[in-house]
Amino acid sequence: MRFGFVSFSIYVALVWCTFLVIWSFPEYVNYYIAFLVFLGLGLRPLLEWTGIYDRWIDLRERLDQKIHARHYREQRRKVAQAARDERYRKARKRDPRLPKHW
Repeated sequence: MRFGFVSFSIYVALVWCTFLVIWSFPEYVNYYIAFLVFLGLGLRPLLEWTGIYDRWIDLRERLDQKIHARHYREQRRKVAQAARDERYRKARKRDPRLPKHW
């Protein structure tokens, strides 16, 4: 399973902080290592099993569509305009509303 860059970076930073935890709080090392094992091996399957991961992906897709809706509309408008222009250019009978040499 692939994780995102940010979550992977945070996990690597937590692994490197293990030495700091060993040096500062030796009584919590076992809990910290168990926490890291859970984050590394158990969190994503737990999120997928409960359905939270699918809801998060769906939410991200909906937000992405809202953010880029204007861009998509512009692209559709440009494609429709290009198709209409091409249809007028290749028409045998010229539309009188078109300029000369169209």
